[in-house]
Amino acid sequence: MGKNRDDELFDDIDRAIGKQYRKDYNEEYEFVDYEEEIKREEREERRRNKAPNKNDGRKKKKKKSGCLTRLIVFLFIIAGIGVFMVYTKPGNKLLLKAGSIYARHKMKTDSDAEPFKEPKDIPAGWVYDKDVINILLVGIETFEGGNRTDSMILLSENTKTGKITLVSFLRDTYVEISGLGVKRKLNYVYAHGKNMSTLINTIQDTFKIYINAYAYVDFERFEKIIDTLGGVDIEITEKEAEYLNTTNYISNPKYRNLKAGVNHFNGNQALGYCRVRKIPTLEGVNNDLGRSLRQRKVLSAVFEKYKNQKITKLVSTTNKILESMTTNMTSGNIYTLLEAYTEHRTDKIEQLMIPDSKLFEPVTISGVGAVLSIDKYQQQNIDLLHQTLYGNPATK
Repeated sequence: MGKNRDDELFDDIDRAIGKQYRKDYNEEYEFVDYEEEIKREEREERRRNKAPNKNDGRKKKKKKSGCLTRLIVFLFIIAGIGVFMVYTKPGNKLLLKAGSIYARHKMKTDSDAEPFKEPKDIPAGWVYDKDVINILLVGIETFEGGNRTDSMILLSENTKTGKITLVSFLRDTYVEISGLGVKRKLNYVYAHGKNMSTLINTIQDTFKIYINAYAYVDFERFEKIIDTLGGVDIEITEKEAEYLNTTNYISNPKYRNLKAGVNHFNGNQALGYCRVRKIPTLEGVNNDLGRSLRQRKVLSAVFEKYKNQKITKLVSTTNKILESMTTNMTSGNIYTLLEAYTEHRTDKIEQLMIPDSKLFEPVTISGVGAVLSIDKYQQQNIDLLHQTLYGNPATK
């Protein structure tokens, strides 16, 4: 049976009410078709990835600009540090301290090294001045198993005035070996005492001075130092040239090609020249006095060659020289010497020989041989040394 008019009306009302109910219910509880929503978000994401972003170029430009700014700031900071280090006193001190620590690290440490201790009580006749730094430079002869000090030169620097003095101690000086109670030539003390401390104490006790530190090289390393510097220029006489060309003082025969006048010595030639004692020097000085003069000449030439090098080569040269030296110097010693030198820029080096040529007697000792006796002149040599290094003789 079909629906009547009333039934159709009720169906229409029911559908309208149901539709409105569902609409109200969904709005109240925010019903969402999540599957459709996810698909819609994926479509939007693909669209955004495909579309060109107008801000991309700006971001890249901003990124590049930011990197460049940071680089410029970094360079300005580095430049500022460089200016501070080089052109200001506090900066110079930091630079020198760093250099001193580095230099000490490069040098070999003597196994018998004893650090210098500032004296509390100074004996009568001695001199100590904290502003005067004394470093003993020693060349050790190791030929044929020998172990003698062929050269002993005191490098003394007055840190207040910048004055630098080289003092040669003549190897044949007849002295009492400190702590052993026997007398020998000075060049034998190191071998006899078996360590550098014995030599230091002997020189201190004999001449009443304090030595802050020492550094030594053997002949082989001395040659390397000269070669590292590129050689040195030394003027010699015709007799010296002939002697060096016809003896084995220059150990490599191919370098026996010297001439009268200025010669550019390599390490092997410079070492041979430093060892000559039987031929007078250009100044007419002979024997051990002539040898010590030659050694001071070479050291002065080394100083001149070293300080005139370009800064780019100076670092490499310094490294090689320091590696050749054995020492008990501290980084503090090195810093003090460098600070005084950079402040005063000393160009002239004063030279002295101890004993003085007029303050010893050549004598022959049984079992020892020919020596330089200072028994009658010891105090005069002491006064001369004190006057040169400190400006005044010791208080008697």
